[in-house]
Amino acid sequence: MGGIDGPLRRHGVSDGQLADLGFSCIGVSGGAIADVAVRSMLWLKHEGHTTRADADNERNPMIFNWFDAREEVAFGARLAEFFDTELTALEGKSGRKQDDKRHKLVVRVMQQAKQFRATRKINPYKKAKLANAFKWRLKDLGHDSALIDQLTKDILLNLQ
Repeated sequence: MGGIDGPLRRHGVSDGQLADLGFSCIGVSGGAIADVAVRSMLWLKHEGHTTRADADNERNPMIFNWFDAREEVAFGARLAEFFDTELTALEGKSGRKQDDKRHKLVVRVMQQAKQFRATRKINPYKKAKLANAFKWRLKDLGHDSALIDQLTKDILLNLQ
């Protein structure tokens, strides 16, 4: 019982089970590599994973989560729609009162961005996706480009 056979047999793991999880037993000799494979297999088995896709996701959760920006994109679009709805409601106001209300609206939007940031870890990729969703949703709603650019920059500063 040399190479990978010893640790596999001790833990009741077959070559087929390792292959299903993406481990190759071909040409492996030496206990160190076999022990790593067995420990990984046992952990995955304990967690209930039986397929290679599940094993890949669990071995590299940070990589997959780093690019998963669905929540950020949805929040960016919701924030833009909130801003659009509230700004549309201010259309009837005039003069100083409208300026004050518009300023308060921008403050509320920035507070929502800060609250969103406080509840989750947002990496640079996710920040960019959120800002991009916000910006393009406002463009789709027909807002002024200068206003959109300034709001997007302010949101990015509030996400830091």
